[in-house]
Amino acid sequence: MRRAESAKERKAIIDEMCRIFAFSAAKAYKVLKESGWESGRKKRRDAGKSSVAEDTIKTVAALTKHSLRKNGKQVMPVTVARSVLLQNGWNVPVKNSRLRELLRGQQLQTAELKKARPHQNLRSLYPNHVHMADPSVSLLYYSPSGKQKIVRDDEEYKNKSFLEGKEKCLRYVLIDHYSASICVRYYAAHGETASNMYDFLLYAWGQKKLPTYTFHGLPELLYWDKGSGNINKATSTALEALRVKTETHEAGNPRSKGAVEIANNIVETHFECLLKLEAVHSIDELNEAVERWCAAFNANLISGYDSRLTRYGKAIGSRHELWERIRTEQLRELPDRDVCRLIFTNGIQSRTVGGNLTISVYHPKAKESLCYSVHTIPGITSGSIVNAQPILVDDEALCLVLFDHNGSIERAELAPVAVDDAGFMAGAAVIGQEYKQKRNTDREVKNKELEALAGDGKEAAFAPITEGKGFKTHSLIKPENPFIRQATGTQISVSTVEVHDILISGVEAAKRIKARLGYVPDGFLTRMQAEFNNAVPSSLIDDLAAEYTERAQERIG
Repeated sequence: MRRAESAKERKAIIDEMCRIFAFSAAKAYKVLKESGWESGRKKRRDAGKSSVAEDTIKTVAALTKHSLRKNGKQVMPVTVARSVLLQNGWNVPVKNSRLRELLRGQQLQTAELKKARPHQNLRSLYPNHVHMADPSVSLLYYSPSGKQKIVRDDEEYKNKSFLEGKEKCLRYVLIDHYSASICVRYYAAHGETASNMYDFLLYAWGQKKLPTYTFHGLPELLYWDKGSGNINKATSTALEALRVKTETHEAGNPRSKGAVEIANNIVETHFECLLKLEAVHSIDELNEAVERWCAAFNANLISGYDSRLTRYGKAIGSRHELWERIRTEQLRELPDRDVCRLIFTNGIQSRTVGGNLTISVYHPKAKESLCYSVHTIPGITSGSIVNAQPILVDDEALCLVLFDHNGSIERAELAPVAVDDAGFMAGAAVIGQEYKQKRNTDREVKNKELEALAGDGKEAAFAPITEGKGFKTHSLIKPENPFIRQATGTQISVSTVEVHDILISGVEAAKRIKARLGYVPDGFLTRMQAEFNNAVPSSLIDDLAAEYTERAQERIG
């Protein structure tokens, strides 16, 4: 096919494309350019420039980004943003389609700006350095008869959970970040609870029944999401006694604990899928089965399946082999579980500092109350309120003391005060002898610029670029049109309602008169029969009572 030489021939080709494909002329030229066609014209000097001011383009982008909901939905489209600017006196001399092209050209469209920011890779130094925990709702549940059920796809609805109001089967998963060793346990509950999380952690960190399931021991750091952290305040408090630090990931950044998310997916796709073929009939039976699976999966003992760990394409080995690299000083054994549960039940204990700047705290390890001197903590005075938490993972009966001093929490690990045989403090004065982030990318820079345009939220939105006034929107809508008139219809007639009085017998009228006067006047029944034919309007009772009262007063007078 030869090249069109003249404008007439090019127009004929464009018209034919429009006829065949129902294109507009602009669309036809765009398709030809995408296919490699070039017009041969000299490039314009102002190519790439626009009549729209840079601030205007960024303001449109800021308006659309400002409307983003948490679920990622863009509430305000470019068309509405352009309309808002025009109503507020801004100059936007291009159509909506061209405005979208300008936003795309500068990578300011909402789809680009809402992409996740680059993430930083994380590493741990040795086994049990960092553990990650995450509870989630399993697709398993049990009917009242005890039969195992699995939620089907047709029972799931995003706006209302099939299991709402029912006892769910919650899957608690913990992973050692260094070795990727997985520990799983199931609980029947209506939702996450601090007691279930703490019980799971004690199980995960304790020694297991199976000799091949060697993963155990306390970590230095436990990483979980903000939801678990908020629910499990009591658990966080108890972990202080075990010298396990806790951290939650940054809000809106669940990728930071991606290892445990992957572990959840592994459990669902490698273990729970087996339950469709061989059902279990109770939570205890389910936990027994998943413990066997965890031991086999971590040690690469599942027949016909290679569960060895690979990272960045490099084969590392089984999770069991990697966890076995732990050194003796790094493996911190869990104390007696009864003591651990006692700490969880008691929680942090509030104490008032005595006049000698000491507090008394019951320590489960010593099984008695011990005295601790808090004089070294900044800001402490007699009468101060402190929080005390016994520490279980030390040879000595140490106590963690926390004190809120001018808005900052002062922390100190204190040893008990030594006492002599007579019960005196060993350090007491003898009477008469002593007196004693990763660099921001262009996208993050642009996001910050747009957020600066929208303002910091303390004033009206977009106050920095509107002299503190903010954008007017619906208040500028004035539905006025001289050609619109109110139509007048036909007046409807309303039927009148007749109100009828209640008629009572003469005897009933006599009862009501007696209730008001205390007696029935002479000839009352005869009068009622004569005047009303024994059908007395009930509304006249008060008038009759007033009439007889007036007569009685006249006779007395």
